[in-house]
Amino acid sequence: MTSCIRPRILVVDNDPLVVTALGTRLAHQGYFPVPAGTGAQALDVLRFGGIELVITDLHMPVLDGLGLIERIRRNPITADLPVVVVTGAETAVCRQLETTPQLCLVRKPFSFGDLSSICHELLGPTRPARRAA
Repeated sequence: MTSCIRPRILVVDNDPLVVTALGTRLAHQGYFPVPAGTGAQALDVLRFGGIELVITDLHMPVLDGLGLIERIRRNPITADLPVVVVTGAETAVCRQLETTPQLCLVRKPFSFGDLSSICHELLGPTRPARRAA
């Protein structure tokens, strides 16, 4: 008996329409999207483990994308987790993020095909796995 291993991608954005749209598209690509509306919610999800990639907006209230990334990198369990930052901003911080290891910057507007390619590059394709009978 086989099942598909669906890599879990944490999608973080304070706009629920963005979270839903990205989640739907990622699910169609064979990934398992896990939604979070704030950076704080994302940290709660990360405490449970099992996330293989984080896609986050940069500008969010309370805990923004930069704060989330800093906390991800400070935690030894999540320090190497790949992060994709989606932003429309053009700032010195964005230019600095472009050179950060295990981090990919995607500028708005973007095509989902480009984002999907990045996920595929970072995680590899979804793949069949054998389950014990």
